[in-house]
Amino acid sequence: MKTIVQYDQEQYPVIYLRYFKDKIMYIGETKNKYGGRPFRFMDHSPVDKIRIIKASKNLERRQYWEAVLICKLKPEKQNPIFYFKRIKSPERIKQKRIKRAHKRYYDAAKKFILKAREVKFLEKTMEDKKEEMKQLHKKSMTFKKVKERLVNST
Repeated sequence: MKTIVQYDQEQYPVIYLRYFKDKIMYIGETKNKYGGRPFRFMDHSPVDKIRIIKASKNLERRQYWEAVLICKLKPEKQNPIFYFKRIKSPERIKQKRIKRAHKRYYDAAKKFILKAREVKFLEKTMEDKKEEMKQLHKKSMTFKKVKERLVNST
């Protein structure tokens, strides 16, 4: 039976682990699994098994997790010392998240303050309107009494 692969699908980012005789030889990442990078065979790096892990579309996150796996699993064809710098990058990612959360908090607080000002303005106008209504009520009562006197006098 033949396997049909549709290459017109959107990109599928992955981290791949190459094994040879149940030892991890190499760990890599690619933005598109269908590009064939995980399945390349090289003379200097024999492979008999490949493990594919779905990864983030964000390049920094994908490279961070690749570095974490390399430092933790220590493949034979790679030196983990070169990847320790990438592991420190989550601090930068964390800072971006903090900035994003701060911006969302700031936006929400700004909306709240604007609504509070609007409510205060409406309360003030309501008080003014109440005073105006009281004065109009007094005038209407005065005219009502005048009308009653005129109606009763005839």
